Amino acid sequence: MAEIKIFCNNRIGIFSQISLRFFTEREIDIASMSSKTSKQGTATINMSFEVGGVDALQQLINRLMAVNSVIDIERSNG
Repeated sequence: MAEIKIFCNNRIGIFSQISLRFFTEREIDIASMSSKTSKQGTATINMSFEVGGVDALQQLINRLMAVNSVIDIERSNG
């Protein structure tokens, strides 16, 4: 189980783009997902999901970092 925090500029469709494009297409089951947006317009998306290992997680993070509006990603734990 992996947990990450995605920091991004809030915009219409960012939540669905991340969940559909990167998780559904790769058939990764999301255990939990929540988001919060600051007054400054920065969204924090917390996700937990099962992934096939450290290499698969790093590949996913690298691809998520290429999404327009994504600022940073931190691994929370797991």
